[in-house]
Amino acid sequence: MAGLIPECRTNFVHADGESEGIRDVLGVAGRITRDGYQVLCGPVRRGASEHVASALLAARRRFPRIRSAANVRYSAGLVRRARAAGMAVYRYDRSREPASSRSTVSWGVGRAASRAGREPDAVYHTGAPGKEPMVVVFGATPADVAAKVISLIDT
Repeated sequence: MAGLIPECRTNFVHADGESEGIRDVLGVAGRITRDGYQVLCGPVRRGASEHVASALLAARRRFPRIRSAANVRYSAGLVRRARAAGMAVYRYDRSREPASSRSTVSWGVGRAASRAGREPDAVYHTGAPGKEPMVVVFGATPADVAAKVISLIDT
């Protein structure tokens, strides 16, 4: 499990029915990190995640049933496993982000969701100069996201 945590660390977020902005979304304060093979995390608080919360809110604009998300380390193998498992996986290209965009992840996930044929299970990008590649896994509940992430572990 620790191998799925990216260098920028992981956050796991959930939006209740009242969540309208980043400050309303529950997230892990200080993110989820690793020390070797041990996974460590802080408490859950509203507004604790800007990055993954903005991805979640962007996906919810098109697919309101999506209420939870987590970011994990990108690998081509993980994307292949997700697609082989029947997950709806979409990609965006960070290099196409307009200069007027305020948040790459919000723009990218929003763009991918707008082109999605069905509710995304995962949206990814393959990085950019100085930017780590990333996969964001989405679901209706935290348990749904956790089950998807666990199914993607390369055993």
